Amino acid sequence: MATYLAKIINDYGIEENLGHFVTDNASNNDTSILLGTDIDCFQEVLQSIEDNEDIGNLTDDRIEQFEQLATTSDIEKRIAHWRKKGAIGKLHNIVIHAMITPQRQELFKLKQQAADPALRDAVDLYVLYQEKLDKSKTSITEDKLTPDDWRELTDFRDLLLPMKEMTKRLEGNAITGSYGALWESLGAMDYLLSTLERRKDELFIQEDTHFRAAIKLSWKKLDDYYTLSDQTAAYQWITTAKSAIRDLWNQYKSRHLITAKQQNELSQFEQYMDGSTQPLQQFDDELDRYLEDGIQRNLVDPLKCAGVLY
Repeated sequence: MATYLAKIINDYGIEENLGHFVTDNASNNDTSILLGTDIDCFQEVLQSIEDNEDIGNLTDDRIEQFEQLATTSDIEKRIAHWRKKGAIGKLHNIVIHAMITPQRQELFKLKQQAADPALRDAVDLYVLYQEKLDKSKTSITEDKLTPDDWRELTDFRDLLLPMKEMTKRLEGNAITGSYGALWESLGAMDYLLSTLERRKDELFIQEDTHFRAAIKLSWKKLDDYYTLSDQTAAYQWITTAKSAIRDLWNQYKSRHLITAKQQNELSQFEQYMDGSTQPLQQFDDELDRYLEDGIQRNLVDPLKCAGVLY
């Protein structure tokens, strides 16, 4: 990806206008995480992680197999393949089935109206109706969601909600120094790692499930990227920068601290990035406090930091 990006930047002649930027992630990383819900490779992947082995070749092979089967024109084979993904795969089959024709869409809307406001009841009613109507090999009869399936889907929803908040928070061009700026990426990875590690610890004594496998694979992939961030030149200037900031601070140390204004209620991710979940520390020197904490609370625009500090 970097090779193509460099060529595009050079072709447009904007290389001197850029410092660092973050690109979209590779789509096959999403696929490799989804593979954790595949019963065929479930135990194999888990054992590789437990043994601290490189799962790169394993997941690459599985990704290729998954993409071939997930896009095959053989509907029966495709449905059976998705069904192996547990609750996520079964729900996928139900959604595709309900959306494939206008008539089925209208039928599902009727089930929603009958079950309002419970979407779960609407899904169950739709599958029950199809179970009586469709006896073919491509029916969704075997995709009926059990109570355990719904609990797993709830776990996925609860896990993905803060990630959705983080994704929305990081979207944008960062013209105010935030909402998509490079400095937010490490904080975002910290936030995701801590979230996944907490869930991984909670599931440690439980039996193997699709959800547990997805948690472990997600953590493994994210940990690899977090380790690679140490090699990013964008973060290697910090030692020199701290020295330069201290020299400048000594010239303006007599300035008074201005209290930052309160912001609106923050999401879980924003609270994490903002540092408001951490206890306040006391420092005699404001620069020491800043370098130790590294975060101005309730400040979404770091370009205004000078106004807050000085």
